[in-house]
Amino acid sequence: MHSYLADRQHHVKLGQHSSATMLCQCGVPQGSILGPLLFTAYASPVGDFIQSHGTSYHQFADDTQLFIAMNMCDTTPALERLTVCSSAVRLWFLHNGLQLNADKSEVVILGMGHQLRAAANITTVEMAGSNLIISDRFKSLGVTTDSHLRFDCLVNNVSRECNYHNRALHHVRSLLTDEVTQTVACSIVASRLDYCNSLLHGAPAATIVKLQRAQNNLARVVCQRGGRTDAAPLPRSLHWLPVKHRITYKTAMLTHKVLTTSTPPYLHDMLTAATPARLPVTTPALRCCPSRASVQSSFDVRSLLLDQQSTTRCLPFSRHIQAPPRHIFLERHNL
Repeated sequence: MHSYLADRQHHVKLGQHSSATMLCQCGVPQGSILGPLLFTAYASPVGDFIQSHGTSYHQFADDTQLFIAMNMCDTTPALERLTVCSSAVRLWFLHNGLQLNADKSEVVILGMGHQLRAAANITTVEMAGSNLIISDRFKSLGVTTDSHLRFDCLVNNVSRECNYHNRALHHVRSLLTDEVTQTVACSIVASRLDYCNSLLHGAPAATIVKLQRAQNNLARVVCQRGGRTDAAPLPRSLHWLPVKHRITYKTAMLTHKVLTTSTPPYLHDMLTAATPARLPVTTPALRCCPSRASVQSSFDVRSLLLDQQSTTRCLPFSRHIQAPPRHIFLERHNL
């Protein structure tokens, strides 16, 4: 570890010109495997510093998000607390050899329709010494979210990307074997349908059908069927779950892992185990109910595990969830 970090030199090169070589006093090589891990360990103390200002936060590598609850009747105290906290975080980063990038920072107000209308007069927020314009959507870890948490923009982006790759795969389909085609389809297109799809649990059917249409088009390409061919039996022949059931399965698996491993803590703290008043003797089950206080404190975790339409809905699932054989899914969901 010492040889990895010590006595490193760097220089800046632009075209045919290079700067003088200097000794690197801090930092890790960009693109290295240990870089994200070492940076996370180095920047982790800022979490306690943020909490000392009464502000919630979430960190992922070099991405730091601040959350604060506001009273729409009086937003001044919350905004002032957020301004003070962000300025203090900026000074902490500068003191530790880091710098916040105001150009990549975004501010968004999340809430219901009447709450957003009440906050319509808030156009800018001072963050870390810079005035940032309120945005109606933001992108976090590749997931685009709007201020209403409807995820329509996320679904539209995923559908557009999937359709683009479907057309590209269609051009070379005749040159590929069936096995290679399925591998390419699952790695390039289906992976986009599965990425963070648990956020869409409880989304309207009109939202899910857009992703299902993209999967149907992919199945037609893999099976070499025309555009007007009925796509309903094609996913079954490829052993693919429909998008709606993929979302349900992902949500159940995430909840099961959080309950059994207690990690990550910020998700485990939001779940409480509840035993129904009456259970069949032959089918022991566990039901998960979200903590109301925790649900109100964070929007992204609520969307991950809970129904967006009703945060009090419980998700029943087996205590020991395992991936069942494919034919069980086909019979259960009548694919």
